[in-house]
Amino acid sequence: MRLFSQSLTPPSFFLLASLLAGIVLGKYIPGVFLPWLISLFFVLVIIIVCGLKKHLILFGHLVFFLFGVYSIQTIIFPGLPPHHIYNYTGKDKVIITARVTGFKKHYTHRTRLTVLCQSIAIKEQPPVAVTGRLQLTLYGTFESSDKEPQFNDVIQFSSAIRPIRNFLNPGGFDYVTYMKFRRLHATAYSNIKGVRILFNSDSHIGLTTRIIRKIENHRNNFHSRILWDHTQNMPSGRILTALVTGKKEAITQDLRDMFSKAGISHLLAISGLHLSIVGGVSFLIFYHFIGNFTFWAARGNARKTAWLVSLLPLTFYAVFSGFSPSTQRAYIMITAFVCALVFEREKDLVSSLFTAAIIILLIDSAALFSISFQLSFFAVLFIICGLSMVNPILIKCKNRLVAHFASIVLVTFFAGLGTLPLTAFYFHTISHVQLFSNIIAVPVTGFVVLSLGLTAFCLSGLWPIASDFLIDISLGLIRAVIDMASYLNQIPFAWQTVPNISFGAIFSFYLTMALIYFYIRYSSSKKRDGLLLVITILSFFCISFLYRIVENKESSNMEITVLDIGQGNSTVVQTPDNNTILIDGGGFSDMSRFDTGRFIVAPFLWQHNIRSIDTVVLTHPESDHMNGLIYVLKTFTVKNLIKNQDVKHSKKYAQLMAACKNKATKIINPSSLNRVFRIGNTKLTFFVSQYPESGYNLNNNSLVFKLNYQNFSMLFPGDILKQRETHLAGTFGAALQSDFLLAPHHGSNTSSSKVFLDQVQAKSVIISCGFNNRYGFPHTAVLERYKKMGTQVWRTDSDGAARIEINGFYHQIKTYKGGL
Repeated sequence: MRLFSQSLTPPSFFLLASLLAGIVLGKYIPGVFLPWLISLFFVLVIIIVCGLKKHLILFGHLVFFLFGVYSIQTIIFPGLPPHHIYNYTGKDKVIITARVTGFKKHYTHRTRLTVLCQSIAIKEQPPVAVTGRLQLTLYGTFESSDKEPQFNDVIQFSSAIRPIRNFLNPGGFDYVTYMKFRRLHATAYSNIKGVRILFNSDSHIGLTTRIIRKIENHRNNFHSRILWDHTQNMPSGRILTALVTGKKEAITQDLRDMFSKAGISHLLAISGLHLSIVGGVSFLIFYHFIGNFTFWAARGNARKTAWLVSLLPLTFYAVFSGFSPSTQRAYIMITAFVCALVFEREKDLVSSLFTAAIIILLIDSAALFSISFQLSFFAVLFIICGLSMVNPILIKCKNRLVAHFASIVLVTFFAGLGTLPLTAFYFHTISHVQLFSNIIAVPVTGFVVLSLGLTAFCLSGLWPIASDFLIDISLGLIRAVIDMASYLNQIPFAWQTVPNISFGAIFSFYLTMALIYFYIRYSSSKKRDGLLLVITILSFFCISFLYRIVENKESSNMEITVLDIGQGNSTVVQTPDNNTILIDGGGFSDMSRFDTGRFIVAPFLWQHNIRSIDTVVLTHPESDHMNGLIYVLKTFTVKNLIKNQDVKHSKKYAQLMAACKNKATKIINPSSLNRVFRIGNTKLTFFVSQYPESGYNLNNNSLVFKLNYQNFSMLFPGDILKQRETHLAGTFGAALQSDFLLAPHHGSNTSSSKVFLDQVQAKSVIISCGFNNRYGFPHTAVLERYKKMGTQVWRTDSDGAARIEINGFYHQIKTYKGGL
């Protein structure tokens, strides 16, 4: 009795599965086992050649499996040579000579490029030959008189080489591996004025370099023309320049969030959608043109020829838009589909998709772990499989206009369904209006705006008036899409934030979809097998649900986690009665693009399935404590914000207050009459008194409070200085005594005075500070003081996040480096 009457999968599926298994396994096997795998490969080759030729198919799968293991290990465990630039990280500034190897990315007040190092000079020593790629960030703005480095230029600059480092928090983003996937192992920073171009003579460069420079110059000129001449850096200009030139770095995070909540964030990056539109429009133009020639029409080759010729503008657009890794992968996928159409394999598009995936992974095995690759693959797979199920119904529809509209709706639906669990897993946001928004935004932005923008670019040097006219039309349409997205975001329940999703849930979802697809397409006895299918689906959902419960079981202990936030403070308190207290949110300078709230605090909360916060405490409104709270207050439901009465006249502080107002978060200012707050069984006692300070100091005005839970206590003093410490010690004395202390002012020698520590009498202290921070925190004198007092010291820069677990009778501390 056969459940399926047809072959379920194309052969390329099994080769892809072997390659995937090798890549996944190779990512987690230490490189020391690689020689054993290579030896095993040669042994099996000898066995097969000697007499087991009938197992050549098995041999092919073995080859793909071992190649997957080998290729990913050469990336994760690269075995860098002694003269690699990585070996010079952590030293003082050196003079670096390097060659520019890619297109520049222009951000506000900084430019980023990738360079291939050639030599370094340490102080007055002679240069030493080195190798290795480096991510170089240049601060400042290029003036009209400055000559920007171009592709293949040899440049020289002074910088310290910084190692790429993760924030050491459980479940945090693995930035080191992410950069390894880009073949980058170190970073450097310099001022634009400090860069010298040693060699860029146009008379000595090759044809390829000349072409690439021309492309980049045209991209940058068109980018500046749209962004500044037409829109004065408005959102519509940023989106249009991203669509046409691929320079998406100008798009702000707020604009990305708006489009993400509306379910149309994929429009902001060059993806398979954009390349498909360019290829499709090109095909229609060429097909109409070629069809007029009897030579091709009589032989029936007009369609095939049009598809092949359409690859030319497709290739130009891919290269012109920067040819980023995601664009390269999309280009390979579309080329594979074009080949399937040319060779009349339209009914085997799934096999073409698997073949394209194999090619992509053979070229770059790290693509498997790319979000863009995963989203594109599942979106296309669901579109192909979904349309194959409904096409028989659409063909029977007599009204072709209705059929075409239904096809557009179904394509959007299947793409959204295929990427739903991945979107929730990576971005923690689900849009409930994406079907409606995509039906409007994709045709307007994808077909009309993209076509008009590319036409405007082609006409920019030939017919500037017409080019400007098309640009203005495109900008008007984009503004309409932005207004639509903004309106949809304001609709109640249009989008929602979701916590961490387990791999078990994602696996169950895709397996369930596969079972439904196979049942509809291939089942030979639906009535007989229907019960089996239903039982299987329910079983996997139950397994996923149980896995989720086990993975996220509630703890009967209180947990206090001091996060590795860099140079700043952020602590998460989880109480046994399901209340959450967040103390500060960390943050970098107002000019920094890195948001600690978005990329560190919120992911930690989501990992623990925290959707709402009872109380947020802001000790003082300095950037290293406040800026990360803005995203948290915008994204999570926060009942109370406790802060002092200080006001900071800055954009970030205004955003913080606006977030509180929009989310109806109550703002509480502790006073001498209102200084004790109870959150379930947890008590926060604020030490408020009249402090006769000279001069206004945000650090010295920090809120100081003690957390009590049963027999445990911990003191949080913010960034107070010695003068405030002395005042507190004299005013409150033994009331400051606590089991744990979060070191004041990150371990600065302006704090942690002996008179203060004698009153606190903490047995343990946690110092929250940045790795190799420019302030030199914690200072040696402070560490010596703690050592003399017999206080145990943990540091987030070296130990990572520190978690204190308290059950009321005893407590223990675990750190990230210690296996947290």
